[in-house]
Amino acid sequence: MASLLGNISKRIEIATKPPTKIIDRTLPRKQITLENLEDYIKEAKEFYGMGKPGDMNIAVVGAKGVGKSSLINGLIGAHDDDKEAATVGKSNENPVRYRNRLMEAMVLWEMPAGGERGHPSLTFFHDHKLYAFDWILIVSDRFHRLDFEVARSASRLNRRCTFVRTKCDLAVQTIIQRSGIAEINAKQVLRKEVEGSFQEGLRLIGLEDRSTSFNLFLVSATAYSESHEREDDASDSHTHKFDEDRLLNYLSGLVRRGVIRRTRTMRF
Repeated sequence: MASLLGNISKRIEIATKPPTKIIDRTLPRKQITLENLEDYIKEAKEFYGMGKPGDMNIAVVGAKGVGKSSLINGLIGAHDDDKEAATVGKSNENPVRYRNRLMEAMVLWEMPAGGERGHPSLTFFHDHKLYAFDWILIVSDRFHRLDFEVARSASRLNRRCTFVRTKCDLAVQTIIQRSGIAEINAKQVLRKEVEGSFQEGLRLIGLEDRSTSFNLFLVSATAYSESHEREDDASDSHTHKFDEDRLLNYLSGLVRRGVIRRTRTMRF
């Protein structure tokens, strides 16, 4: 009887116990806040060797196989088989940096594939010290949990990031085969679908009210390759073209503004 009463008492205690505080596992063990962020940035920049004044360091983040390497090659103006090109089809375990051929201040860092063993989505932003970078490109061929977890962590610390949807030429061909519509209409359908998924992803992580803070570009590695092969062609009629030029111009603008801002700071 005493044992029975003891079990009942224990169950009542458990049932009436206040709920345990939810642990936000996207945060590091050492809390990084806006107040101490600069100290962590300084430490991280030393860790990565970001010592060259004027560089715009851009982290390229994404899951395995989403096209990070091909995107980097397109942005630095390299063919996949060039010596200085990012290796396509092979994941790297450590960050690798690449410089734009024509704008050396643009430094693209290919980060290890997120969501893989040892690189969990929830802590990826802090594990890889992404707060140290001037900008973050979140790359995906379809939206993954990693993409929005990185965006959420970046938003908390007022770090800027941009979403890039890759392999759009393949997606358009799938739509054409599925619906039998013209390519120009298929592109419109794809853009609408991607933007819808993008807004839904932001909503699920509570960032729908900050949707205007994130840019979204649709690109194709094929279009970048065609552009490099036809540099003498001034026309804008490449078959697989999406937002490739807009993205490159956008990043170039960030670099130029960053160089001007840092030059002014150094003068004073």
